Amino acid sequence: MIDATSRGTPRQVRTEIVPENKDIPPATLAATSTDEPRLVATGPDLSRYVDRLEDENEFLRGQIGVKDGQIKR
Repeated sequence: MIDATSRGTPRQVRTEIVPENKDIPPATLAATSTDEPRLVATGPDLSRYVDRLEDENEFLRGQIGVKDGQIKR
């Protein structure tokens, strides 16, 4: 008698190969009524954000220089 914990020989299973059906076109999804175009990331406020990010990058680069100096000591 073989129980669930025995390590008997596994059965070989035949795998089915299904041919691809190229006659049916892929389904296309229609846009819903709530879809809205994305806002473009350009405009008068963009330069303000770019300036802020550039200032932060400069500050953080300076901080890295300070930390590197502390580590060397």
